[in-house]
Amino acid sequence: MLPPFAWTDGRVADPGIGYLLYWPLSATAGVCGVTALLGYGRRLETVGGAWFGYLRESALPVYVLHQAGIVVIAYWLVHLSLPLAARWLVLMVAALATPLAIYHALVRPFPVVRAAFGMRAGNGRTSAAAVAPLSTPARP
Repeated sequence: MLPPFAWTDGRVADPGIGYLLYWPLSATAGVCGVTALLGYGRRLETVGGAWFGYLRESALPVYVLHQAGIVVIAYWLVHLSLPLAARWLVLMVAALATPLAIYHALVRPFPVVRAAFGMRAGNGRTSAAAVAPLSTPARP
């Protein structure tokens, strides 16, 4: 957070009430936004189906793998003579496809690699819909 007073030419400038209200309200809006996203994610936690089961199971490995994929791909993209928008589009598509492909081909089928990424033991061939929700249902 910026200091409440700005120093200019040795004098203290009064930042005004707008400045003093902006930062606490901005922080409060950020906390409320994150809380709303977490609440919406909580509703999706128990949704069934093969896609949601697969995505729920792959969340941590894909999260871990995406940073390395972005860095490696961006290193090569920087040197290409493509327009900025094209480089951005290639990076966004590759940042989604690369970690998912690595997860599906190299992490999911092998129990040792699954354990290294913090996943449940198994061969990865079971139905993704059989993955249990992350928390227990609320009691009535």
